[in-house]
Amino acid sequence: MKSPDEWLRDFEVRVADAKERSERLRDELSRAGGAASSADGAVSVRVSPNGALEGLRLGPEAARRSPERLAAEIMATARAAQRAAAAKVVEAFEGVGEGGSETLRVITDYLPAPGEDDVPPPPRPAGDDGDFSDDPILRRGR
Repeated sequence: MKSPDEWLRDFEVRVADAKERSERLRDELSRAGGAASSADGAVSVRVSPNGALEGLRLGPEAARRSPERLAAEIMATARAAQRAAAAKVVEAFEGVGEGGSETLRVITDYLPAPGEDDVPPPPRPAGDDGDFSDDPILRRGR
């Protein structure tokens, strides 16, 4: 059986270890945001470690999309950025020996799974030239 002094020493070592792991985890989580871009760069998204939207950039190609297709692409890109952030969060927890913790499970249970709802945008209707007008481009101004 341990003496009170030995028990206290062991306890202080465990507390110091927990404090050091907590500080490492905080530092890693502060850098665990995610980013993603659509294949053609029309949509770029940046999210925080908890998946909250921090930035959205629309490139010139975005203006050529229908509102529905652009919305679908923004959502798919945001989910990809959230999955990237989640992977970094998992790495941070694993780095301090908490990879299988209940806390990590709660965090990752609410993130979109790979491929979840990544429905390709609807195809353009036949004859749609993508210029937001129903008039053929060659017949304008006549």
